[in-house]
Amino acid sequence: MKSVVLVLSVLLGISTAHVRLTFPPARQYDFDFLDNVRTNGPCGMQSDNNTVVTELEKGSTFNVTWHLAYSHRGGFRLRLIRGNEILANLTGNATFINDDDITSTSYAVTLPPEFVGRATLQLTRHAREWTTGSGAPYVFWSCGEVNVVETSTCNRGCPASCNNGKCTSCHHLATGDFCQYEDDCLGPADCSNRGECWRVSTSTYPRNQCFCEQGYFGRKCERENPSDFSVDIDKSKYFTRSMSPDYRIYYMIREDQSEIEIAIEANSTTWVALGWRPNGLPGTCQNFPVQYRTGEPVSEPESEPESAPETTSEPSSTGRRRRRQALPQGGVQIETEDYDSNWTCNANSWSSPGGSPQAEPEAEPEGSAEPEAEPEASAEPESEPEATAEPESEPEATAEPESEPEATAEPESEPEATAEPESEPEATGEPESEPEATGEPESEPEATGEPEGEPETGAGGGRNLHPMDCVDIIIGKAKGLFGNVGDFYTRDRSTPRRDDFYGGQDDLVAAAAKEENGKTTVVFRRKLETSDMADHAIANQQGMDVIWARGQERGREVHRPRSGLERCEAKNIEDYLFYQKDDVKYHGTSGMQRGIIRGLDFYADPNPSGGGSQCGGQLAQPSGCSGSACTYTVEWQYNSDEDEVEFTIRATMDHTQWTGIGFSQEGSMVNSDAVLAWYDEATSTGSVKDYFLGARSTSGVVEDDSQDITDTSVTYENGILQFSFKRKRNTEDAEQDMLFGDNNCVFILQPLEGGQHNGGSVQYHQSTPIASSSRVCFRACNGGLDENGGQDTVTPTVGVGDCTVYSDESCDATGLIPSIVMLMVVYFLQRVMQD
Repeated sequence: MKSVVLVLSVLLGISTAHVRLTFPPARQYDFDFLDNVRTNGPCGMQSDNNTVVTELEKGSTFNVTWHLAYSHRGGFRLRLIRGNEILANLTGNATFINDDDITSTSYAVTLPPEFVGRATLQLTRHAREWTTGSGAPYVFWSCGEVNVVETSTCNRGCPASCNNGKCTSCHHLATGDFCQYEDDCLGPADCSNRGECWRVSTSTYPRNQCFCEQGYFGRKCERENPSDFSVDIDKSKYFTRSMSPDYRIYYMIREDQSEIEIAIEANSTTWVALGWRPNGLPGTCQNFPVQYRTGEPVSEPESEPESAPETTSEPSSTGRRRRRQALPQGGVQIETEDYDSNWTCNANSWSSPGGSPQAEPEAEPEGSAEPEAEPEASAEPESEPEATAEPESEPEATAEPESEPEATAEPESEPEATAEPESEPEATGEPESEPEATGEPESEPEATGEPEGEPETGAGGGRNLHPMDCVDIIIGKAKGLFGNVGDFYTRDRSTPRRDDFYGGQDDLVAAAAKEENGKTTVVFRRKLETSDMADHAIANQQGMDVIWARGQERGREVHRPRSGLERCEAKNIEDYLFYQKDDVKYHGTSGMQRGIIRGLDFYADPNPSGGGSQCGGQLAQPSGCSGSACTYTVEWQYNSDEDEVEFTIRATMDHTQWTGIGFSQEGSMVNSDAVLAWYDEATSTGSVKDYFLGARSTSGVVEDDSQDITDTSVTYENGILQFSFKRKRNTEDAEQDMLFGDNNCVFILQPLEGGQHNGGSVQYHQSTPIASSSRVCFRACNGGLDENGGQDTVTPTVGVGDCTVYSDESCDATGLIPSIVMLMVVYFLQRVMQD
């Protein structure tokens, strides 16, 4: 083991709970999403030969510090343990403390005066808005190794001399009593004199980062862009997809260079991210770089993690006016914002200081409508027993944890998780508003905070994958014409880390970013092939699951269920300025903040020509397929004489399944119009019925009171179900149908793998339906042309998802719903046009 001799730390931490210790430094690998549902206690990560051991003097007082990426409700607890034994409760006998100070990231502790030897310092952070399926507390944990000695001297952490156990000086970029924290820069010279040094965080290292001028990129602006590369692209040369109304990507394959170039345009003044992994990647991918559940090594690690941990630090004393400011160290720039010093938090009408409330719905409940299955991983005990010299060993977890233990002379420590949990933790508390229906007929409601719902069903065995699992990800941010773009990876819902954390390297071959008029543009190039374990190769005709996200902005913070910020559980006004510009923390639960596209082929044109005339068209899946290679196709033809549209759908499927087509104003399944079909081989009869999807539960999928479809037919031959029907553009059933018109266009929903049917009762679909990423118009051949005066085109398709980066999340049917307000506006305009 490496040893670092440290005695005392008096650093103050402020807001930065994805959580991980920063002093003493956490075990390698210090992921910040180690919880008591998915990972084994008491730490979620095993100690190995690369773990730093911090030397402390017995009886000494020092500040424990940690990183925080989510403003969870609840407090924390610090203990000194050895294996499963509790040696000392460093925060007293309370289960958790400081639950009224949810952004705190440091706490002064005193070691026992008589204890000497190796031990583990354990941080447990409660996420009080959630509970496990058994009702036990939901927690994150992080552990650091310490060696407590009789008398300690700082003989390894300091580059020069020390005084009273503390370093008297540090090398250029290091800070802290023991030089344990490190920034990327203190001025332009540290950015190769090709960029500016900006402070992007008050709490997480590296706080100061390089933003490169156009023409250069890299963590220190040390690399030069090719002469043919620019942040200003010719968009006509790229394929394009809209991820949300505020986020669009452009991409091209540079086959002569074996590269891909991608541009991101987002309405954002903070960080943006785009990530991908092969569609159908097995869940075993999470066993890199260590076993996912146990934290045990898979093989000898190729290299150590980054030299400087990302940690908390002293709060900087800066003003709050929006400006550039040179800090005392030299050329560090800082951007801050005005806020009202008289501001007070109001949980009933949340708005952070300096921000204004946005039209984000209170759509997702804080409580679950139906209880989820209990995970086999047990949570921590509710009461904290007093520590003694010989506590009992840690009991194994059970599905039904025992009642809360009383404090005894020989306490038990927290139980280890011993089996793979089947479900996510539930949200706790009462719903704040009527939950928004989301259209997917699932048997269980989705948990929409952190953790964010049920994981995606994986292929090929292993764990089910959440959209953030095993993702190669690029994160970009900009200050004016200066950009910071990096190559990252995340094995789970932890905050993404640079590739060198995993033993890899930054594989970008060009990168630039800019921010102008509230819009951030990030452009980068990367080789298609890679040997880096923290990267995914991009191949022709290979579908990729692509996730995107942007940072939360002041006044637009969205957590479902509400976090400690919205519930006014922070102490100071500055604590409510938690999500700072370009500080990579949680992206929020709104579908306008993050999402997923499934099965994207970067080689295929998502806007193929020849998709149909103005009065007809076709969509086929998978993207770019033709003929028998297509597993789902929908064709339509508009008859202007009858003002009706005829649809024909073909799907490869089992005879026990249903298929169909949906129509939506917002690209989601909530409040959408659907036609479903199935075939009963026993009776040789088929059914085609008109449905309204009013909620995501199966009870919300109801047959229309008025069946506004005619001339239906169903056949099933050789594993292919084909059905057709006709319907009027205006069915005069505005309550349960989408009304079509020359200027009333809709998204087409395509359920590629429907669920089972049982006598007309439809079950949950086997894969998430996908939707056209733009609206499709059903118009007359001689009129109603699009705004360019040309024919209607077949639009690209995206997954109906609500997922994350960075960050926290499975795919659900709510992903493309901007807000209840927007839905109300659309509905109102629709009614006005009818009148």
